[in-house]
Amino acid sequence: MNRTGVLVGAISVICLSLLVSGCGNNGVRARSYPDDGLLGATSANPNYPTSPTYHNYSADRRMVNHALREIGGIQNTRTVFNGRRLDITVYVPRDTSQEEYQRIEAQALEAVSYMLPRYDVRVNVRRQ
Repeated sequence: MNRTGVLVGAISVICLSLLVSGCGNNGVRARSYPDDGLLGATSANPNYPTSPTYHNYSADRRMVNHALREIGGIQNTRTVFNGRRLDITVYVPRDTSQEEYQRIEAQALEAVSYMLPRYDVRVNVRRQ
């Protein structure tokens, strides 16, 4: 056999080994779209209305009320949504001390910001 035949044979063996190694899955598993009828759009777009994680202002208001319910000393609340901004007015009794007033404001801001991180939360505490 001549040198050209040996070279062609070596190249053929290398190509064949590359072809065989490329056909394996190498531990990679193909992922498919969830069966949501929208080719996985609910997973890609969490605020798409058909997604189970979709939130509207009504659902967000319930989350605000749930977060504030855990804080003692609050008599009433008012929630106003304005795009990404969320203004919350918290009403406390007239005889609330300044320390208690500041505690309620800080806890309300922390609780709501934690529950709804997509909003720029502002808390205003007022005495009734």
